[in-house]
Amino acid sequence: SGAYSNLLTWQVQDITLFTTTLRGVRSNNVCTVNNGSLGTARIVNRARSPNALLSVLVYFDLHTSSGMILTFKKELEYYIKENPSVWTRLAYFYCTVINIELGYIEYIILAQNVKAWQDGLPCAADQGVLMQWCYEKTRSMGISYSGSIVRVGVDQEKKFIDPTATASSRPEMRTTSQ
Repeated sequence: SGAYSNLLTWQVQDITLFTTTLRGVRSNNVCTVNNGSLGTARIVNRARSPNALLSVLVYFDLHTSSGMILTFKKELEYYIKENPSVWTRLAYFYCTVINIELGYIEYIILAQNVKAWQDGLPCAADQGVLMQWCYEKTRSMGISYSGSIVRVGVDQEKKFIDPTATASSRPEMRTTSQ
């Protein structure tokens, strides 16, 4: 979870002159594709970036002062510094969303792990430990957001299919407004 999703990530399993065999990171599915079809694909050579950059979203209560968020950041930096066998540095800590209606402030944390990108499961475990630490720290400081998070992109709309209309008289999808 986070800024960089592994949901649609594939790792190269085998390369031949004409085809490349990929394995899904989460699904473990195997797929063989023609090398020519990879010309327009976004390919990241994770072997060239040995330290994984892992993301965690943190939600603060809207009424959290900037001083308390700065204190949280300092505590996070200390936590990372005190765990050099897991983390190399805090790469980013910045606000991404202020939702006045729901009452939360969203920050993204990008922390650089000592493990390589290829160590997917150990990296995910370290990310989970960092998420838990952030959750416990915000709760202990009294600055955690306790409501529900609703994330809808600007271009996303609720859509439904009208089952009563005939196939020839309706567009396949219609949008609703709230």
